[in-house]
Amino acid sequence: MGKKFEIREVSGLVGIFRDLFLGRKYLSPLRYGPLYAARTQPPPEIPGGPAHKLSNNYYYERDPRREVNPPLLIASGYKQISAPGEGKVALRSPTPGNLWQWD
Repeated sequence: MGKKFEIREVSGLVGIFRDLFLGRKYLSPLRYGPLYAARTQPPPEIPGGPAHKLSNNYYYERDPRREVNPPLLIASGYKQISAPGEGKVALRSPTPGNLWQWD
């Protein structure tokens, strides 16, 4: 940071009146560089995971799609709906009623 910087602010008495009329302490929306993190950061130190050693790490061992199986049958003694050819079937479709001859 090197040099000391000065934050731009109003004088003491004006600041007191401003806080009094606002009803709270004024927070300046201005940004000053020394108050924030530096632009250059050190590289992160991330611990190795399951794929950091590639000599003995095969794709099929870490593929989550291979862990999915078909659903298991829990109950097998349930009743099924009868086939459409079985039971009582109407030969004709129902009609709404007698035809009214108005002529």
